[in-house]
Amino acid sequence: MKIKAASLISMLIVVSLLFSLTACKANDSADSAATADVQALLKEEMKKLKFYGVARLSKDGEVYEAANGTVTRDGSEEISADSQFAIGSVSKQFTAACIMLLKEDGKLSVDDTIDKWFPDYTYGSEITVKNLLTMRSGVRDYVNGADAEDEYFKRYNFAEDATEEENRSATRNWIFSKELDFQPDSSAAYSNSNYFLLAEIVEKASQKSFSEYLKEKLLLPLEMNDTGVAEELSGSARLVPQAYDGEPSEIKTKGIAFGDGGIISTAADMDKWMTSLREHTVLSKEILDEMTTDYSPDSSLHYGYGFIVGSDGSISHEGEIDSYFTHEFTVPGEKYNLFIATNRSQYQKMSELASYIKYKTR
Repeated sequence: MKIKAASLISMLIVVSLLFSLTACKANDSADSAATADVQALLKEEMKKLKFYGVARLSKDGEVYEAANGTVTRDGSEEISADSQFAIGSVSKQFTAACIMLLKEDGKLSVDDTIDKWFPDYTYGSEITVKNLLTMRSGVRDYVNGADAEDEYFKRYNFAEDATEEENRSATRNWIFSKELDFQPDSSAAYSNSNYFLLAEIVEKASQKSFSEYLKEKLLLPLEMNDTGVAEELSGSARLVPQAYDGEPSEIKTKGIAFGDGGIISTAADMDKWMTSLREHTVLSKEILDEMTTDYSPDSSLHYGYGFIVGSDGSISHEGEIDSYFTHEFTVPGEKYNLFIATNRSQYQKMSELASYIKYKTR
């Protein structure tokens, strides 16, 4: 039987299309299987460790997430990938970003001494904004550096019935009453006080509340609609409550964490934030390069502006506030984001889970 050339060509095109469709289906199936494998890996490891919280991995545009545990003691409500957590010190990079945007707008310089905003502070003329950003100020840590005889909260005269400003004022007064731990820029030491003061500088330089400026410049442009400061979101129905010994309790004391650890967010929103860093959506490459420079390469801190800077091209941070622990890790060059959060004081298990995920997926 003879087949005309045109018919032969048509048949070949059909066969080629069928082959392509079959190949696409096979690839889609493989991709689906790969996604299922990674999600299963997350879930299985979380259950194996008895880790209660959420983990989200974004790699090359693919998203994998898993949650384990319940919000309430009776188990009537489960933690989900959309649950909100207090992110603790991961908040610091948002504060640093606000400072850099103010710098970009000509409202401040990182070389400014902070007596510009705190004229009554004894050491204000010796400390620069950059010293605060890089943990090289010598300012005593109001969270971990209190006098040994002080009791928690009493050292700052915090009170649950006090206003946010009253508690912030108590913290500020405590910080300003202490001598420096070292001469500015002569060493590096982690201090939450640095970022408490930076958030106040954001307010003074912008003439807006820290929350307003944060929303306007970062959260709204990135559509981080489930992220905000604790004073505004502490009553959110989606916030997983802090839980000591499994007993849920609310965040009650206003102002206990400010620009150093007072933000609440979700795994999905944090993925948006990490993705925006490599895509330079709100922060230019120049700003990010400055923020992710290691300003203490000879110390164990390796701190930039609100980030721990890794030798492998990663930038990261961990957070702890009350019973919440969070782990944020991103490698912009690899399109790799990882965020883990728990409300149950499970730092060791969180670290094991983070290491396992990175080992299996990088």
